[in-house]
Formats: sequence, structure tokens, C-alpha cells
Amino acid sequence: MGRSRVALPEGVEALRVQILAWRSSKTSSVERLPREFWEEAVGLARDFGVSPVSRWLGIGYAGLRQRLGDGRLHR
Repeated sequence: MGRSRVALPEGVEALRVQILAWRSSKTSSVERLPREFWEEAVGLARDFGVSPVSRWLGIGYAGLRQRLGDGRLHR
């Protein structure tokens, strides 16, 4: 039995596409995810939870949880 494709919540797909484009264009493997992406991801995590958002966007669970948990964004 295969997984059925579920439509992502509004805003998630657009951010996911932006992150994928950024990843494909970055010149170094050590570049950090831009702050704007983290800010949007934190907003989505408030609505949908850290685990689903980290999976949908392909970003680190721990980093997202930390940014959500302390109410500020780290550099």
C-alpha cells in the first residue's frame, strides 16, 4: 500500500520551493539557511507543529524547535 499525496497547508509549498531553489543555488555546503526562511518556518511550526513542518520543508527538527521554543531567532 503506497502513501497517498496529501496537499500541504497554505504557505508550506511556496516556502519549500524557495528552500529547494536556495539549496540548488548555494555555492558552499556550509551556508546556513537564511533567517527569512527560519522566520517563516517558525510561523508555520506554531500552527502545524515542529515535526511536520521540519519534514515538509526538509529542515532540521532541533534547529526549528530551538527557534520556536525560545521566541527568538539565532544567527
